Amino acid sequence: MKRKIIIFSKEYPPEVGGAGVIAKTIYDGLSKVGDIKVSLVRLHNILDKCLFPLFFMNFLRADYIILNDLFSKKFWIKFLKLSLSRKCIIYLHGSEPEYLVNDIRYRKDFLNLCLYSKIVISVSDYMKIKFIESIPDDFEGKDKIISKIVIIKNGIDTGIFYNDINLKRCSNKLLITTTSRIIKEKGYIRMADIIKIYISKYSEEVEWSIVGDGKDIDLIKNYCKEIDIYKFTTFHGVLSHKLLFKLYNRSHAFLLLSELKESLGLVYMEASSCGAFSLGYNRYGVKEAIVNNISGKLINNESNDEIAFILNDIYCENKISNIEPDFFSKDNMLIKLNNYMRLHE
Repeated sequence: MKRKIIIFSKEYPPEVGGAGVIAKTIYDGLSKVGDIKVSLVRLHNILDKCLFPLFFMNFLRADYIILNDLFSKKFWIKFLKLSLSRKCIIYLHGSEPEYLVNDIRYRKDFLNLCLYSKIVISVSDYMKIKFIESIPDDFEGKDKIISKIVIIKNGIDTGIFYNDINLKRCSNKLLITTTSRIIKEKGYIRMADIIKIYISKYSEEVEWSIVGDGKDIDLIKNYCKEIDIYKFTTFHGVLSHKLLFKLYNRSHAFLLLSELKESLGLVYMEASSCGAFSLGYNRYGVKEAIVNNISGKLINNESNDEIAFILNDIYCENKISNIEPDFFSKDNMLIKLNNYMRLHE
């Protein structure tokens, strides 16, 4: 008999967001497993919400219910409380401490949901520590929740993102790529200043390719104009995986100096799997997404001038990511997830 798995996630491609990417990865991967029947519940529009009683019948028949994004967890604890909690697998992507544990409206119900769930999955070592530290010491079930937490690091599709020897790096200029939601907290002001220094000290033969969209896109465009680097910058908007793969394979460096407490960082993995040398801060989950001096370089206290020098060195020395092709593969994640589900049948 096939095991029935439901992924409950409002966030899902083409909507932008790491939780949605992982939901699709799990859906596509588990759909190929012979003894598993997997389905997706989103509730992303009014019609879906009207059909929720039908979805609930599916929840009753399911063997496992993966609560993936913040919406699914908030919806569950608001309307279903602890119903079917023993079927639930709770995914921790990053902001659960801020929006669930630290919010008095959700804290007790969410922690009880974790307490009675099958397992709680953290996407990184950092995320596990962050979540544990957010649980109040006087919560009676804290130790039991901790015992349920397993780390399954998110992976990428290395069949899509790989170093294609037939695609050559850009030869006549340094090509730097940044992919993220375009909000200033992702470090865009500092990155723009670094590009400005590179142009001033090393060469005007440079292009900064920015992929994504977000509320601060006009602010970032205006700042690039203000410091006179706009003509060296290309805003691509949201790209398909096929086009992103080609861009990463042409890029020398992937630069993302996010000021947020990132839980992991799939974009670093995708870029470096295509050969681009990734630069990100040596903190939080980013340090688990970059293998220092192999897939990229972890940035500590380097100044903007020093980072500009690193970019020049990447270009002049033709440094590329030398990460093993399957190191960040989603297959490793899916195997672990399937194994843990079997252990908790």
